Amino acid sequence: MRRRAARRGHAAALALSGVQVRVEGLEHLPERPPDALPHTSAVLVVANHASYVDSILLTAVLPPRFGYAAMRELAGAALLGAPLRRLGAVFVERGDAAGGVEDTAVLEAHAARRRTAGDLPEGTFRRAPGLLPFKLGAFVVAAHTGRRIIPVTLAGTRSLLRDGEWLPRRCEIVITVGAPIVSAEHDWDAALALRAAARSAILASVAEPDAEIARHAAGTLAGV
Repeated sequence: MRRRAARRGHAAALALSGVQVRVEGLEHLPERPPDALPHTSAVLVVANHASYVDSILLTAVLPPRFGYAAMRELAGAALLGAPLRRLGAVFVERGDAAGGVEDTAVLEAHAARRRTAGDLPEGTFRRAPGLLPFKLGAFVVAAHTGRRIIPVTLAGTRSLLRDGEWLPRRCEIVITVGAPIVSAEHDWDAALALRAAARSAILASVAEPDAEIARHAAGTLAGV
């Protein structure tokens, strides 16, 4: 009920702001609640992260059964902490490796209860365009629990509200829900393969450069 209310509120806010949002591929999401589905039919949504408004957009357009992973720092935030907890957010560590291992176990427990979840595996965003490397946690969870990965591309949100800015710009947002990605295996290699496939699907739709390739190229030049 809370997520449905949040979805309506966020959709209304977007409409009032004049932001044009086009959504493609919603047919790739299962229509029935996750409890009515076999365990292997549960899904985990992963999306690129380019703006402060990404979570608002995802809440506005995706079915209300989706909960999300959020930065652990937000759990103690005065205005955001309590609402996020009441919406069922899972707070995870984005920077510390040891904390990330613990959080993967928490997300796996969340997935084992057939809760449908979403994650932003870049973990952060920046002003310059480019898809950052994906953290592995969500894909380890998907491999271990047999979940399908649904890649979601947010195109245009970086221009809508850039890092360091608080006034939105008028632009069109296109949200593309990709085809499910699943692995028959459940090991480390399966997690790596899921991450690579999801990132490739998002990179193909986002119309931004691959920041991971640019970073490797810069490191190679620096070592020359």
